[in-house]
Amino acid sequence: METLINFSGIGFEVGQSKRGLIHSTENARSFFPALRDIGLNFNDFGDVPAQDHNSQIKVFSESDLVKIEWEKYKHAYGKTLSLLNDTIPLLNWGGDHSIAISTVGAFSCQYPDGFVLWIDAHADLNLPRKSLTGNFHGMPLSVLLNLEGIATEHFKWLRNILDPKKLIYLGLRDVDSYELSIIESLGIKTFFYEDILNLGINNIAEEILKITNGYPLHISFDIDSIDPSFAPSTGVQVEKGLTPNDLNILGEQLSRNSRIQSIDIVEVNPSLGTTAQVDQTYLIAFNFLRSIFNNNNSGGIYDGVGEGNQRKQFSEIEWFF
Repeated sequence: METLINFSGIGFEVGQSKRGLIHSTENARSFFPALRDIGLNFNDFGDVPAQDHNSQIKVFSESDLVKIEWEKYKHAYGKTLSLLNDTIPLLNWGGDHSIAISTVGAFSCQYPDGFVLWIDAHADLNLPRKSLTGNFHGMPLSVLLNLEGIATEHFKWLRNILDPKKLIYLGLRDVDSYELSIIESLGIKTFFYEDILNLGINNIAEEILKITNGYPLHISFDIDSIDPSFAPSTGVQVEKGLTPNDLNILGEQLSRNSRIQSIDIVEVNPSLGTTAQVDQTYLIAFNFLRSIFNNNNSGGIYDGVGEGNQRKQFSEIEWFF
């Protein structure tokens, strides 16, 4: 069985301090021929031009928001809205997690009754004045949920505000006290990493399916949700985390029982780590995609990136999945 996926590159990296994410979409495309061999085919809609990252951009107050070129986020928002009109599922490849302002914003506009599954080590819920780092990739949900009116004041181009009852967290394990207070006050459904250990990913997946109940679903997947011993090429590593097997079980459960309209894959940085570590991180992300679309065909996949690299059967490299 073959699956067709629309691909949109959004390589924004201004939301954090480590360079390289601007090249993540280009690197992802180098896997397309091998993924085609296992039945995953991509309509490539190109990249939204990314802001040059010539200096660190820190956001510690709302007045600092002017440092970021929001026209590019508006462009990504409009492009995502357009692609969501298609019946073909959409993959938004980042970039850092700040792209979710555009991608989740567009999804919640197109599907106001839909749910967002946010898979991440972090809650990404800080307001600028509450941030300890000033990194904007830790703030997108404060905008999407319009905390203290930040979207109303500064992001008037967002046509819809995400209902906190439509947000589900999975895998959190590094949460600021302010973020935890917001999660509790808004009643956001949250499965922490400890819950995965205690309940098991199968039971949590079943609970997620009960909550989403067949409504449209957007998955916003940050690679740092994975234990960094498996996925090291990311900028903000946190000890422990989901295993690739957890991810595959989750993907297979969701593939059978939910209406997945769109997916973000973010924070895969090809500039961090050895070639083998970078490749392994990409393969984990693509294997999650494969499990979501329930594609069990045998076939080849690159053991590396670019021309001339040795090909292996997918089953041969699944030892870390």
